[in-house]
Amino acid sequence: AGVIYMARFGSATPTFGVGMELNIIAAAVIGGASLNGGSGTILDVCRDLGRQGRGFDLASPRDDVERADARSLPLQDKSVDLVFMDPPYADNLRYSDDERCLGTLDAESGAWQEAMAKVLAEAARALKRGGVCAVFLCDIYKEKQGKRRFLPLGLYLAAAAESAGLLPLDHVAVVRRGKTLESGSGSRQAARDRFLLRGFSH
Repeated sequence: AGVIYMARFGSATPTFGVGMELNIIAAAVIGGASLNGGSGTILDVCRDLGRQGRGFDLASPRDDVERADARSLPLQDKSVDLVFMDPPYADNLRYSDDERCLGTLDAESGAWQEAMAKVLAEAARALKRGGVCAVFLCDIYKEKQGKRRFLPLGLYLAAAAESAGLLPLDHVAVVRRGKTLESGSGSRQAARDRFLLRGFSH
């Protein structure tokens, strides 16, 4: 809902859905959305709205999701109105065994940022004038060989988007209610490891 709102009106606010969470979840379930998420579910939304949509993934989980690398899409120049992507958060999770997978690239070395710059340049190429590119992304906090590091992937991507010629319409913060300082395992982890929690995704 937030992506459609942003694409239609060209703006958004991080508090737009506050207090409406249960209504939004109920509407999504009644509407047939999968609570499991996953690649290709936005194609179902396109069909329900009578819109044309194409989905791409290196590890295609469904017949209607085409196999393609986001750095080289089978799309004509200036041919789409909206590009929506939820890319791997660097090598935080394993997505596939494909060597081209962005989920194998490390943000600490800059390899992920370099690849995502190409992804955004490809999105800019495919977008019509006045088109919108919407990206959902989460920063990561890594501990490797006893060293802790916060990697602000959202900031890296914002800079890459500007370099690709994509101008920001808005920055939407998605609040993660389970990650609060008042209670929960997130609070205990913050106290144990002495770091501040990032309570939102981009």
